[in-house]
Amino acid sequence: MRGIPHTATRSPRRRSVAAGTALAAAAAFLLVVIAVGMEARSFEPGTSLPDPAISGLTVSERAATHPPDGQERFSGRPRVLYVYVGVRGLPAGEELSARVERSGRTSLLGALFGDEGIVVRRSGAPRLTGDGFSGVIRFEVRSPDGGPLPAGEYTVAVYREGKGEPSAVGRFAVGP
Repeated sequence: MRGIPHTATRSPRRRSVAAGTALAAAAAFLLVVIAVGMEARSFEPGTSLPDPAISGLTVSERAATHPPDGQERFSGRPRVLYVYVGVRGLPAGEELSARVERSGRTSLLGALFGDEGIVVRRSGAPRLTGDGFSGVIRFEVRSPDGGPLPAGEYTVAVYREGKGEPSAVGRFAVGP
């Protein structure tokens, strides 16, 4: 019988250098992917009107009967913006719809769990005349909670009923 028990343990196992390098490379790649995904992309405010039935698109903070002069940059954070779409020769009974996307700075949690979105709805009765309708249709852009619109770059796309491609696209910026 021994007087002192043998309590020595084996030396700890060393991880291979290759496994540590692979783990560090994977972490660096993940950080690069996140950074590139959150980086602001090039953004050019302006309007594109590929459809001849759309004569104009303007964005304004003012609700008016006729389209006011539009803006491409809004320095503050308005609660509502109005998108005015001028139409010329729109077939009777054909509807227009609008979709808005926002890009720009967002928190990591916002990026992971999604923003609460932006609400777009038709505002007021369209002011149209004639068989091939001509006039102005107005849409409202709001945040879902009625608060100020989040800062960022916005793209509004107007679609004719039954068409997959946008008939008009407008880009504008909100906030500093």
